[in-house]
Amino acid sequence: MRLLHHRAVCLLVVLGLGLAHAAPPFDGSAPELIRLTGYPGPPKADGRTPQSLVVDDGGTQRAFQLLALEVVTGRRSAASVRDALEPLKPSLFLSGPKSVLAPYREAPDGQMLVIEGWLADGRRFMASTIRAAPAP
Repeated sequence: MRLLHHRAVCLLVVLGLGLAHAAPPFDGSAPELIRLTGYPGPPKADGRTPQSLVVDDGGTQRAFQLLALEVVTGRRSAASVRDALEPLKPSLFLSGPKSVLAPYREAPDGQMLVIEGWLADGRRFMASTIRAAPAP
């Protein structure tokens, strides 16, 4: 009986370690509605200094130059969300229906986009709308 208990404890420890590496920790907070404005591709030589993120859209990883971030609903400030995303590579895991993701996937480098969606679990971003935007 004691051997069975010891094996069960070892199995739980091994499974716990495996799950800890499978996904980033989730702090249990509610998802935040976020609006990102920027463009895919390398930074432009236009004098502005965008925040460079790496976005994984489920098929490719692509640089995204973030010009503005707005927290539409949520507890954190835009600055704290930007600070949390910047060191992560990829910075965001973008998901959503193919029809919603199409404008991002088809956008040429430098095309201004507004991406709105729900940020949860650190960097998982469920896009609700993606649209082309005029250059600021």
